[in-house]
Amino acid sequence: MQRTPLDSPDRARNLNNLGNSLRARYIRFGQLADLEASISVYREAVQLTPPDSPDLATNLNNLGTGLRAYYAHTGRSLDLEAAIFAYQEAVRHTPPGSPDSAMHYNNLGNGLS
Repeated sequence: MQRTPLDSPDRARNLNNLGNSLRARYIRFGQLADLEASISVYREAVQLTPPDSPDLATNLNNLGTGLRAYYAHTGRSLDLEAAIFAYQEAVRHTPPGSPDSAMHYNNLGNGLS
């Protein structure tokens, strides 16, 4: 990320990819710091993604997935509520007919169950 300028239009996508890598490393090695770092960069990616960007729904969905994993670790209802909110926003920002629609609704349903 050091090589991606702060004003680069690719910064949000690169942050999202970094979040995916950190979450994958958390899954592999179980280091909570990796999950916390992934959530942090997912949040930054969401903040940097324009509201009309086709990437916003995916970035929100990934944030929700990170937060849900964090809830599974902490058991704190606030973490689950944050995950559900991110999933709801992902669904809201998913364009009609998007191939990602089913996945976003599925993740929201999993968060609610």
